Amino acid sequence: EPKDTPGFDESGVGIDRREELIPIDEINTEAIKDAIRYIGIYPTEAELSGIISEMTGDDSNSVNFVQFRRVVLGIIVLDKIPRDSEEDLMTAFKALDPEGNGYITSESFKLILTANDERLDQPEVAEMLDLFVGADGRIDIERMVHELAELPY
Repeated sequence: EPKDTPGFDESGVGIDRREELIPIDEINTEAIKDAIRYIGIYPTEAELSGIISEMTGDDSNSVNFVQFRRVVLGIIVLDKIPRDSEEDLMTAFKALDPEGNGYITSESFKLILTANDERLDQPEVAEMLDLFVGADGRIDIERMVHELAELPY
């Protein structure tokens, strides 16, 4: 039963980014990335490909909820995709602040999110910017790192 599974309500119904209920019998492989990120797991593209292969085991375009839950819970319990520590995150983001003022601009943050091999898509970038950009157009590094470290999982 999917009860108490992170990202799903007590009836086994998933909740998408817009907080709308979606039935969970089968999950399209294209939606797996969003479903995994929704529950606080952020694999690289290579890790994501491996996760999808483990779930499908074939060339299927979807996985059933039971298989999805089994693999995702295994990732969480076995810590297969370790999270960065708050200290590691702080070190990485401070490197983006050469003046040492404790802020980065939203423009530089957006560039970082979209310029590497593990770039985020536009809706993901918009979500990150909405979460962390202050009224002054800057991102307080310490606040952002603390919030990222506090995310579930």
